[in-house]
Amino acid sequence: DQGKYMSPQGAPLAPFFTPKVIQAYCTSSPIDTLIVTEGEFKAIKGDRHGLYVIGLPGIQGFYGDLPGHIHYGIANVIRRCKVKEGIYLTDADTLTVNWKKDKDLSIRPGNFHSAVMNFRESLEFLLTDKDEALERIQFYSISRRFDKEEAKGLDDLMVKYPAKIPDIIKDLTQTHGN
Repeated sequence: DQGKYMSPQGAPLAPFFTPKVIQAYCTSSPIDTLIVTEGEFKAIKGDRHGLYVIGLPGIQGFYGDLPGHIHYGIANVIRRCKVKEGIYLTDADTLTVNWKKDKDLSIRPGNFHSAVMNFRESLEFLLTDKDEALERIQFYSISRRFDKEEAKGLDDLMVKYPAKIPDIIKDLTQTHGN
């Protein structure tokens, strides 16, 4: 099985910071909503439509060098840009479980549950420190309301439904409360 994203052998896996996120970081510009999602293509597509997105090399790709700690680059963006809301966005197939005889059906949902919980816990120190800006962390998965099969990720959704991009952006960036 060949993956979409190929890194050179031995290269460390690291989050992908989009141009919009890098620019905000370099100018210390505030970011209301920062989206963290699996995949560089998804991040680039969101960036091109005005979203602040960081792409991950996998569902647990938000970790840094220390086990259980958020990648220092993500933490630095949150701090410097005074991010108010962090969204962990997964694909539309997050809750999909394909039955196969003798297959442990708990593994896939368990992996996603673990990723969401670990993401939240790795950011806990930024939520509890009164000097930090992060106010809330949300978990979203792409909805199948537009498409039942093909639009799996943020990039797919925006490519397949360009007229719906303003609605997609609004859904992701509106204030969601605590």
